[in-house]
Amino acid sequence: MKQYLTFLPNTLTLGNLAMGILAILALFDDRPLWAVSFLLASMVLDFFDGFAARWLGVSGDLGKQLDSLADMVSFGIAPTIWLLLALKKTCFCVYTNDADSILDTLWNKPSLSIPLLVGLAAAYRLATFNIDQRQTTRFIGLPTPANAWMIMSIPLAIHYDPQGVLAFWAEDPRFLMGVSIFSAWAMTSTINLPSFKMSGLSPKKYPEQYMLLLLGLALLPLLGWSAPFFWVIGYLVIGGLFSLKK
Repeated sequence: MKQYLTFLPNTLTLGNLAMGILAILALFDDRPLWAVSFLLASMVLDFFDGFAARWLGVSGDLGKQLDSLADMVSFGIAPTIWLLLALKKTCFCVYTNDADSILDTLWNKPSLSIPLLVGLAAAYRLATFNIDQRQTTRFIGLPTPANAWMIMSIPLAIHYDPQGVLAFWAEDPRFLMGVSIFSAWAMTSTINLPSFKMSGLSPKKYPEQYMLLLLGLALLPLLGWSAPFFWVIGYLVIGGLFSLKK
């Protein structure tokens, strides 16, 4: 009976993977907003597959491995591809021809391959998570979905808030390279971060979560579509400060 119950969470996980593949295809079709939509769907499915597995009592090694493989595509490869394409677009007038393929671009200017660090760090982070018994109620290093959301909030800001600070910075290839390095570091760091899998609503028990909620509410009216990017940075800062306190 138990093997039949795993059908629901595993199907949700495969849905996450399918959305990640569609996001990648959307990026190559130059439809970044479609890609963001597919990745949001991936995040929803990623949340509910774990919820369904715990609810049905069928959490196991297969689901864990399948989940990491799906996350690698959706939250590791897709953001890496967006960064590579965005970096090529900002640099072609100086370093490459716009008609060049990505491989030609990287061959002509190897420094533009820095976003590959994001995919490599995501793979390391997911593999580490699978064998680390400490990460049950908290995370060590930035989770790949949060990292993907930080990166993919940039095309949202470019489209909906072209005069905003994030859209302005995204025109500079050095910013995109910096985001790539920061992203890779954050996922492989040892910063102890809070999880939002809460067993209650007590502010005393979950001060970090409530601070992050207030931070999000404060950033939205101030930064608009750039808010998610800076919220993830706030997530790292608040988690790091509480880790030092403990």
